[in-house]
This record gives sequence, C-alpha cells and structure tokens, in this order.
Amino acid sequence: MKTLSITIILYFLILNSIAQSEWAPIGAEWYYSSELGEIGYIKLLSIKDTSIRGTMYRQLRKEHVFRNEYNNNEIDTVLLGFEYTFKKNDTVFIYRYDTSCFLYDFSAKAGDIWKIPGNLVVCDSFGFVKVDYVNKTSINDKQLRTIRVSPLINSHWQYSWDNSGLIIEDIGCIDYFFPNPNMNCGYLDIGEGDYLRCYSDSIMEYSTDIVSNCDYILLDVNESGENLSIYMNFTEELLVIDIFKPLFINDIDVLIYDVNGSVILNKNFKYYNSRIEIPINIKKGLYIVKLLSTKTLIYSSKILKNY
Repeated sequence: MKTLSITIILYFLILNSIAQSEWAPIGAEWYYSSELGEIGYIKLLSIKDTSIRGTMYRQLRKEHVFRNEYNNNEIDTVLLGFEYTFKKNDTVFIYRYDTSCFLYDFSAKAGDIWKIPGNLVVCDSFGFVKVDYVNKTSINDKQLRTIRVSPLINSHWQYSWDNSGLIIEDIGCIDYFFPNPNMNCGYLDIGEGDYLRCYSDSIMEYSTDIVSNCDYILLDVNESGENLSIYMNFTEELLVIDIFKPLFINDIDVLIYDVNGSVILNKNFKYYNSRIEIPINIKKGLYIVKLLSTKTLIYSSKILKNY
C-alpha cells in the first residue's frame, strides 16, 4: 500500500511538471502595451492546435484593443491576425516565411547568437541578437530561466527598443513577444507592441505591475495632439513638451531615440506644470520621442533637425 501511494504521488508530480512546462497552453493570455499609434494594448490568446505542413503549432490570436479617437473615444478591438508557435525541447519556434523559424532558446548560454525572424518587406528577413547573460527568477514558486539579449550591430530586428530584451521561460519576451524592427532598416514608425503587462494560464499568473489592470486604457491623453505637443526649440537647444489638458498622472518618463534605435535621453519628470523643457544638444537627423507613465506609452512623436 505504501509503495502504491508513493507511485501515485510521483505520477501526479510528473503530470504537474509536464503541465507547467507546456508552451503557450490553450487559454493562455498575454497583454502588452501598444505602440500602434493609439492608446491601448495588444492581446495574445492561445486558442487551439493546428497543423501546418505536417508540424503541429499552437495558434495565437492577436488583437489590438484601443481608444478610438475617431469614434467618440469608444474602445475598439481590431484583429491583427494569427501567429503560430511551438516548442521542441527548450527551443521555441514561430511560423514565418512558410517555415518554422527560431524565436527563443530557454537553454541558451551567454555569448550565443540567435537568428530571429522579422515580418516586414522593407527590412531584412532576419536579424541577429546576442545572449548577454542568463539567470533565474521565481514566479508562483516556480524557478524559471531568464535570458537577456541585445542586437548585433546592423541587425534590423531586436526584442526591445532600449536594445536589451528580457525573456522569461514559459512566458516569452517581456519587451514584446515578437521581434520588433529598429532604425537600421529605415522603418521609422514605432513597433507593434511594447512592455508586457500580464501573462496568465491555468497554472501561472504573472504581472509586471506597470498598470493597475491588464486591460487598462488611459482615456485622458489624445495622441492626435489636442492634449500634448512636442517640439524642439533649436535656438535654445530645448525639447519642449506642452500639456494643454490635465493628464491625471503623477510623473512622466521622457525617452528620445536616434535613428540607430539608441536611447540618447531617458529622464523622469514629476507632473506639476503645463510645460516641460529639457536641455538637449542633438545632431542633425530624425529622432523619436516617447512619453511613458508607469512604463505605459501615452504619446509618441518624431522630431527632425535639418542642420
């Protein structure tokens, strides 16, 4: 009887271990902040298994949920499409270019080079990132591997705008699930998704706590420019942010990126006044300015210096 009890316990422990290591289990949800030009979020939902060219993939539904300023600020949902992924041993693949492409390797070692796929015709089909270091973290009493990667010089694709993407085993990249384009390919629009808000499945729940709720949408900022204006005063070498209406937030992070995707300014300001002036001396070229509150994008704009 004792032997039977031990066998049963081991059986359920094995089943639990298998369930916990499943990649993108059906019903799993990811919420990422959006960079598609409207304030909202990107939601990924694992919905079913599907076979493509003889390989079984997990199908992910990808939606953009946002406040539509052209529809009385109603909350709209747009289907962005479907993605297909599977894991073999410790390696995660994604379906791109009519084949299985590498996405993550949870057994990676520092110094490894990854070839990652893009999805834009104006960029190279693939980019390259280097594994900077690996570590572990505990989520829901489970030890998970973490991997920090950064793009190689001239790579058109990376996992994070600040050039340092963090990937967590069983969840994916914190900075966005899929590789995002950078300035090397000349694609100057902001990417599709940004920082992870929440992940959940039937076993695990994880939140980065950058917003109060996974589906939080800031309703008080109008990205068309009615509430905010960003411009350069080149005579006095100042970046000027004019705030025309209250934002109902406590502080603002201001980030400026050059055409290489490098952060040339990252400052935090307490929100007290209707104008923020930032001394900055920049060279001729195009720059992207982002305003964030609690790591959530609330505004983005481009500035151009012609001389």
